Amino acid sequence: MRMLIKYIPVMIGFALGIFMMLLEHAEIYAIIIVSAIAVAIIIYFIISDIIDSKRSKRLDGGIYSGTRYASEKWRRKQEKYVAKHGFKEPRGSMKSDLLRRTRSMIGLLYLVLGIGVFLAMLYVMYAENEILALVAGVIGGGVLAAYGYYRYSSPKLRKLIAQLETHPKYDVLNEAYMRGRTITRKECGLNLGAGIVTLFSYKSIVPITFNEVKEVRFYVEHRQDPSGNLFYNTEYHYYTHFLAGDERSTKDYYIELGERLSVEAIEQLAKAGLPVNAEMLGLTLPK
Repeated sequence: MRMLIKYIPVMIGFALGIFMMLLEHAEIYAIIIVSAIAVAIIIYFIISDIIDSKRSKRLDGGIYSGTRYASEKWRRKQEKYVAKHGFKEPRGSMKSDLLRRTRSMIGLLYLVLGIGVFLAMLYVMYAENEILALVAGVIGGGVLAAYGYYRYSSPKLRKLIAQLETHPKYDVLNEAYMRGRTITRKECGLNLGAGIVTLFSYKSIVPITFNEVKEVRFYVEHRQDPSGNLFYNTEYHYYTHFLAGDERSTKDYYIELGERLSVEAIEQLAKAGLPVNAEMLGLTLPK
């Protein structure tokens, strides 16, 4: 019953549509076709919702019991994925490596699109002698190009790195980073360096010394994704969660690496001697 409540607005909408057809004296075959389509769509959404709920329940059971990650089948897939996308050695310098890893090709697309919109509106202005086209091109193209530049070149991260470069211990951080290995997914990641873990994204960078790390654990977040359907798909977001600080205060830091890379990060952090809580993963950690 609770599941059907979500579809009441849809049912009402279709019912009103059929009612309007009746008012317009539509042919009976048209009403039958529309009604059949409405029923088929509603049944599809209900079935999809049931399948999604069962999938979520099964996945939850495997994740929180640890049986999912103890599976040989999952481990074989994990090994293949990590061999291609796992930890890699940094290239160049810490700055160049971070900027390369946080560069978004979607940002480049927006940048080109913004320039294209501006040029198109500029052409319309000359062809139609319409000044409003130029205004629309400057505003619309400018917004798209600015967002694209922000995502592609990571100016906020550049600024943060520039601030770090003025720190007296920047050379220590840079050396630790370059002696370590880095794992990245969707413009964010972490570097497991010599005594320092550096968490980063296209808009942040957080160096944490091993001594500051209180606990590392695997964290799963459920979200509802309404895109593409009238019902809500369950999304799973997987993080490597750090609890770090000193005796006065501690903070939580989350890096979303996806399921397979988060598990790999947890295992490598444990091998590096950090205090890892891997109970959910069912891992046998090195002592």
